[in-house]
Amino acid sequence: HKYFRIRGSHGITYFEYSTDGISYTTFASQNNPIPLTMVDLALQAGTWNAEVSTSTAKFDDVNINPTP
Repeated sequence: HKYFRIRGSHGITYFEYSTDGISYTTFASQNNPIPLTMVDLALQAGTWNAEVSTSTAKFDDVNINPTP
């Protein structure tokens, strides 16, 4: 999928995907085990396999909404 979103609302975390970045489908949800303000996010990409040449990973449109 082209877009992936994690969002919290009323004590529940939603994991969603979208092909157009407008209409999202929830594929999992869970009660927050801890406050989301305690979460740090790290984006990584890579492989454990040997590569002949290097590859590139791009993360675009990363949005972090400020705490109200």
